[in-house]
Amino acid sequence: MTLLAVCLLLGPAHAARSGDPPAESPTISEPGSDPGTENHTEAASEQELFLVRLVRDPGEPFNRGSYRATRLIRRIALDPLARGWGLVLPERVRDSVDSMATNLRFPGRFVNDLLQLRPRAAGIELARFVTNSTVGLAGLFDPAARMGLRAPEPEDLGQTFGRWGVTPGFFVFLPVLGPSSLRDAIGLVGDLALDPATWVPGAGAFFEFNRFSLNVESIADLEAQEADPYGALRDLWAVTRERAVRNYTIPESDFNARPVSSLYAVLLLKGQAPEPETRTIELAGGERLDYALWPGRTQRLVFILPGLGGFRVSGLVRTLASRISEAGYTVVSISNPFHREFIDGAGQGALPGFTPDDVTRVRAVLARIAGALRESSGAEPHAVVGASLGGLYSLFLAAEADREDALGFERFVAINPPVDTLYALQQLDEYYAAALEWPNGSRRAHIEGVLLKAAVLGTQTLGSDLRLPFDSTESRFLIGATYRHVLRDTIFVTQQLRNLQVLRRTWTDVRREPVYREIAAFSYEEYMHDFVLPFQNGPSSDASPATRIERTGVRWLEPRLVDEPRLRVFTNADDFLLHDSDLAWLRSTLGSRLRVFPHGGHLGNLVDPDVLDAIVQSLEPQPLDPGTPRRPREGDSPALP
Repeated sequence: MTLLAVCLLLGPAHAARSGDPPAESPTISEPGSDPGTENHTEAASEQELFLVRLVRDPGEPFNRGSYRATRLIRRIALDPLARGWGLVLPERVRDSVDSMATNLRFPGRFVNDLLQLRPRAAGIELARFVTNSTVGLAGLFDPAARMGLRAPEPEDLGQTFGRWGVTPGFFVFLPVLGPSSLRDAIGLVGDLALDPATWVPGAGAFFEFNRFSLNVESIADLEAQEADPYGALRDLWAVTRERAVRNYTIPESDFNARPVSSLYAVLLLKGQAPEPETRTIELAGGERLDYALWPGRTQRLVFILPGLGGFRVSGLVRTLASRISEAGYTVVSISNPFHREFIDGAGQGALPGFTPDDVTRVRAVLARIAGALRESSGAEPHAVVGASLGGLYSLFLAAEADREDALGFERFVAINPPVDTLYALQQLDEYYAAALEWPNGSRRAHIEGVLLKAAVLGTQTLGSDLRLPFDSTESRFLIGATYRHVLRDTIFVTQQLRNLQVLRRTWTDVRREPVYREIAAFSYEEYMHDFVLPFQNGPSSDASPATRIERTGVRWLEPRLVDEPRLRVFTNADDFLLHDSDLAWLRSTLGSRLRVFPHGGHLGNLVDPDVLDAIVQSLEPQPLDPGTPRRPREGDSPALP
């Protein structure tokens, strides 16, 4: 999961009650009883909703059909050709060809700068064109930038229309050409007329194909990561386009002087790990699941389990994989059970959320991968490293380390694991409801502002000293919105595979918006109540709802964890997913196997190289000093060996 998810937020949000304090001891009702609203569709229409749609999509069925046709053409013809073109010409050469195309399209930018009354930008465009067309060999190079003539924001006729008050109208997915709007599609006609490449047969198509070859992998990654790639492209395009029309920059006054220290830092992580191998395993039921593999200098396998809804090659996973593989380990990652890929491949359509069942499926996947790699290369499982919800899975696997079918891990590492799962989910719900702190009249403007800031930051490289432009309300909403997007996808994908008749709206593959709006009415707590508990099967299905909720957390595993020497846990004192009593329980139960950093929020200090180094060092199977008590005395400052 990346910051992109925030820009992909769809539909209205179900407004949690403002002002309700977090529960000291979360409880859940009996299945079938009223959790607060009897009909979520009616509740969503009666309560205050906030909408973050930057462009309407009344033609959703046509647009989805156009997207599917375009994707088919792309996969059959364009993608292979683009990858072949990439083998023929190195990226640097293709970048130069793209630079030439950009230089050639100077007339359109120049005219639109003048139409928008931006004479300074028009002057810079003219100076750059003259310089790069001569010294830069027809634009193959950009000496103008080295001379201090930085390129202004590129303008087109659609942006000019927007500058003078023309609204986008509605979204349209143009076959092959991609996302647009009524306004921009009309503007495209003028842009083509001003593009000299249009008047040279084949030149415009060649330049577009070359640019596509530079982005083909990014598009493929987006489609693999997102449960609804059409919706992802539409909404990412909408927020990016709005930023371009407004020429939006983040006001300097919005920046926070503090360094990155919270979860939204991790949402910006891109990771520096090399591209992994993508391999596929076949599970016992015939299902197939992809996993990522980073070969290392040794055959010691380290499995990475990402957090809620996390993808196997997310920025967080890449960051961990980079450091761990540099230390010589072979690294494997899989997608989280809340991710579409896992639900389709290994989840058998089951609803994720009941941790013991989720861990059973994760263990089966890890066993299959370990067996395949053992057979092909002699690799052996060494450690499992889980972050957030993946960290909770690490704790469960550690508690089962003595099972006959255990994988023989020498280390179980949990990074910022939740202790009380329901409390953690309630916190995500409350963060999402932070938008209700904004007045009704300005709420939409605030939400759009958050999205625009996120779009700007999504183009930047994250460093540990990066200042962030979000206040407390904005950052809480940003985090909550990201994970509400995960919940929407989880509910939709599972109900596509096995409709439990909880949702009242019907849907088709090309008409999803009505059911998306209904799904938006469900909080995480309501998801547990209305979906997971009533339909959960397995050894615990006969237990009371309260008992089953308790077993989604980790406290009931204390007898198995208190003396498990292979376990290492990292957390932060200000992790918003931990109640004060949760941190006290971790200290009491784990003692010197726990390391608590004073700051970092939830996963936020994974941008800190020292924290990453400590995690990697914990993978070495160094036994605890026999003289070190596992339960700290009053005033102790627990640290890892």
